[in-house]
Amino acid sequence: MEKKPARTTSLLTLLLLLAACEAPPLLYLSLSLSLSSAVEGRVCEFPSSIFKGLCWRDRNCANVCHAEGHGGGHCEGVRRRCICQKPC
Repeated sequence: MEKKPARTTSLLTLLLLLAACEAPPLLYLSLSLSLSSAVEGRVCEFPSSIFKGLCWRDRNCANVCHAEGHGGGHCEGVRRRCICQKPC
């Protein structure tokens, strides 16, 4: 019976990780970028010059990139950097 609390803790941890995951918005962003790039041209990506720290929310990164005068942005990579985007 001692394994039941460990299972419950593991299950709750897994659920929290899944709830915090931003996979659906990232999927939507990548699909919309691929569709828009096919229609409008290429999209150039580069690191944000203003964003500091680890990038966990695409929305925050996009807001910073908009403030820099770019079209948008998203969090990317193992180092969780904010990558801005604009038409080439």
